[in-house]
Amino acid sequence: MRILHLLSNWKWTERSEPAAELALAEQHAGHDVVFACARPPMACNGDAAARASELGIRDVRRIVLPKHLSPWTVPGAGAAIRKLVEDFRPDVVHAHMRNAHLLAALAGVGRGGARLVRSVYEPDGLPSGLRERLLAAFACDGVVAITARAAMSAVRAGVPFRNVAVIEPGIDVARFAPRGDRKAARESFGLPADGFVVGVVSRIREARRIDLAIDAVALAAAGGVNARLLVCGRGRGDAVDRIVLRPAAAAGIGGRVVAAGYCRGERLVDAYTAMDVLVYPAHGTDPSCRTVREAMAAGVAVVASRRGFAIDLIAHGVTGMLVEPDAAKIASALVRLSNEQARLASIRGAAAEAACTRFSNKKRASKSGAFYRQLCAADRSGEEPSRVRDGKGWEWRVAREFLAAFEGGIPENGNLIHGKKGRECLVVEFPDGTVPGSVVVKRHRPRVALEHIKYAFQPTRAMAEWRNARALESAGVAVARALALGELRRFGLWFGSDLVMERVLPGTTLREYLDAADRGDGPCRALVLDLAAQVARFHAAGYHYRDLHVGNILVAEDGTARLIDLHEPRRAYRDERRVAVDDLARLNSSARVPGRARVMFLKRYMSLRGWDPRGRKELALEIDAATKAIWSRHLRKHGTRIETYGVSK
Repeated sequence: MRILHLLSNWKWTERSEPAAELALAEQHAGHDVVFACARPPMACNGDAAARASELGIRDVRRIVLPKHLSPWTVPGAGAAIRKLVEDFRPDVVHAHMRNAHLLAALAGVGRGGARLVRSVYEPDGLPSGLRERLLAAFACDGVVAITARAAMSAVRAGVPFRNVAVIEPGIDVARFAPRGDRKAARESFGLPADGFVVGVVSRIREARRIDLAIDAVALAAAGGVNARLLVCGRGRGDAVDRIVLRPAAAAGIGGRVVAAGYCRGERLVDAYTAMDVLVYPAHGTDPSCRTVREAMAAGVAVVASRRGFAIDLIAHGVTGMLVEPDAAKIASALVRLSNEQARLASIRGAAAEAACTRFSNKKRASKSGAFYRQLCAADRSGEEPSRVRDGKGWEWRVAREFLAAFEGGIPENGNLIHGKKGRECLVVEFPDGTVPGSVVVKRHRPRVALEHIKYAFQPTRAMAEWRNARALESAGVAVARALALGELRRFGLWFGSDLVMERVLPGTTLREYLDAADRGDGPCRALVLDLAAQVARFHAAGYHYRDLHVGNILVAEDGTARLIDLHEPRRAYRDERRVAVDDLARLNSSARVPGRARVMFLKRYMSLRGWDPRGRKELALEIDAATKAIWSRHLRKHGTRIETYGVSK
């Protein structure tokens, strides 16, 4: 596979390094790779192109590819990218920064030729702004995100769910693998062999909150820990003296602090080898927390603030510790690890093992290659439905997979499931076997004369369900697939709609399934977890469902949940947590769910949404309050006391 990597920067930064390492790993995997980055404004030896060549990338190009958008550079950058694409003929163009993405799109990349892929290194998703949303929706074949919540932000922006991959950034795990000669490493930094060494690897500036590490070490030392602080990093002017040395002297630990300066190469590896614990108070310009990943690969226990990507990287108490950004809480974690050496050794070993499993550049390249092949194999024409006009004047939108069956027309007769004036739902069989089994046809006709005019100016219920079903399927939500939509309009007036949907067999609603199933068995637990995943994706895609209840969820033959009756979902334009609570309360009010299953559901839901798991009880209380409000409104409206599911009144 031929892969072109675009980096819109000439400096060696937190974006340059993972981009170059991925290109190198893909080269080692046998792909034909070109790494293109910006041309430096003046001659220098440490630019991104030079460093990429040092790593071992064979084909490195310097082109016009600025970091920031400027109307004066667009023509030159567009011409440079077009020439590079014409000469190299890549299968995939992978943009690692947003201006590289924009310039590649303006140069015509992705229009019927190479697939245009964007990497998102922010753990919370695409940066906000109209430009990002437009690029994601109209000029992006695929997105590589580092977290599930970042992936869902891309889906919300318009990228189909199947075209989004979650691949954690990699590092050279072999380079940072734990080494045995800790005594020699400590001597090289002037540290005692028997001390408890706390490390900080950071740019020296106030925003990195090194003061928290200094105060924490001072508190730990006051508690009897033989603590030493090793600070690796540089800053501008007198930053080291002003931010590290003077505050340390004021805290009474001036003799316990070693300012090692900027460490790179083997010196950085020696620094990690000398440490017992790395304190990571705050990330800087790199939200992917490379320092944390390097420390874990080196077998260093990390005590990090419970913020950003660190939450995804560290399993609290297993591969590190997550605390609030407070000196007293950091100090408490340090004292605990110093006093419990067995626990410290366990965390160090687990961290190194987890890093080797998760952060290998070889595995990252393997996942990226599989994702590229998936994108290249996809038929772009299959995204849009075909438009067909039949002999009766009906205008049809037909999904590609249903087109062959549709050529014979939709049978008029079928088994009526339910019906009322202007609304019928039929099960229609295709005896020729073109369509497996059968389909559900929903027929909508005007109930009153006013509807001829009403639906001339607004989407019909059938059109709303068609759009929602296709959008939610693209967002990775398991729904009954929309196969075809036909509408009859004359002189601009609406006269009818037919919506053809996939029939979900055996057709058991979730209410019927829960009433009949053993709530403690494996399939039921698996269904609860699957439903939590579907609802999480539904909300992450930016929708809310005012009619979400167990009667509108079918259980398929494979034991997964499918949402039906999708004319009600709407885009959520208000507080997303409030929308989520309202929808979950509607689901809660319609189902008898035991407490254990409910806990499983909420844990899974909050994990996929990227919400802090410690807020589960608070979320449950909010859902209970909203559930009681729903039933209070229902009882006031109907004036009778009726049976409720899961709600005590």
